[in-house]
Amino acid sequence: MNDDAPEIQDAAVSPGGPAGGGGATSDGARPGASPANSGAPLEMRGDSPLTAIRRQGRQRRIKRALAMLEWIVAFILVGVGLYFLWFLVFPPAETGTVARQYTREDFRARLRALPATVESPGWLATNPSPRWRRIVIHHTATDSGTVEAFDRNHREERKWENGLGYHFVIGNGRGMTDGEVAVGKRWREQLDGAHVGGGADRKLNETSIGIALVGNFEHDLPTARQLASLKALLNFLRRECNIGLASIVGHRDMSSTACPGKNIYLDEVLLVLANS
Repeated sequence: MNDDAPEIQDAAVSPGGPAGGGGATSDGARPGASPANSGAPLEMRGDSPLTAIRRQGRQRRIKRALAMLEWIVAFILVGVGLYFLWFLVFPPAETGTVARQYTREDFRARLRALPATVESPGWLATNPSPRWRRIVIHHTATDSGTVEAFDRNHREERKWENGLGYHFVIGNGRGMTDGEVAVGKRWREQLDGAHVGGGADRKLNETSIGIALVGNFEHDLPTARQLASLKALLNFLRRECNIGLASIVGHRDMSSTACPGKNIYLDEVLLVLANS
């Protein structure tokens, strides 16, 4: 028995043995260690077939969700791009801005800013008619324009054989030179105007000279150069046609219309003409 004691003692205190808890197991693995196939893929861990099927189902659902998410993101990006492209091509009208309100003093200052321009020989008619009795002032109610554009509109849209309904047009720098006085066919050939109106007003066109200033004077003022040219042209026509100041009127004085706009004060113009 004494010969066996050392062996028993060695086994009791052997590192990794049962007493130490750190010895090897019968198959060579350490207690508490993972199985030898712990590094294998999930499909090889020895899961039951039902667990593997469930795992594969979850993976497929995740892939479908990711694919759907990609489509949603792509759709959003395309929509945002189209949104900005639309507003680049068709910018929205400005909102929230308050149009400036002009006063009589504003018009008076603009009217007196420049002296009347020099009369042009081109204003003279070859065979002036004695029938002219009044001068009617208009605005085109457009921000810009040319004689050619107005003439084309009157011919094609209004079906007027002689085109431009006014005898004179004064440019505002947008389409025509600022202050430019364009002479229409109706003045050159001494034809009836087509600017006062139709029906009962038609007779008024036979004796009325029409002058249109390019612009919308419900919102804006005529330019200083337009007014300088208007003063010169009115003085010329008064002299050539023997028309008195009282016979210089706005379109609104002849027909039911706002033309030539609330920002034209003809009484101020007439006052300047009377003192010139």
